[in-house]
Amino acid sequence: MKNMIGYCGLDCEKCDAYLATINDDQALREKTAKLWAEMCFEKRVSTCGDCPELETCPTIGEILENNPSALENLKG
Repeated sequence: MKNMIGYCGLDCEKCDAYLATINDDQALREKTAKLWAEMCFEKRVSTCGDCPELETCPTIGEILENNPSALENLKG
């Protein structure tokens, strides 16, 4: 698939949640859910790309450290 970008800005084809789903990998699901729950924040926006704190957000910062292209995907 080409340019399968999620609301979070990540490329779904490289996303652990997506990979866990398509590969029916329960251990990866649990690992990813735990990590995301720890990073979770509550904002009243549709996506992280809509948040005025996007570029200074520590949660997104962790994602961007591993996937810098996610910022452009979120802004796109």
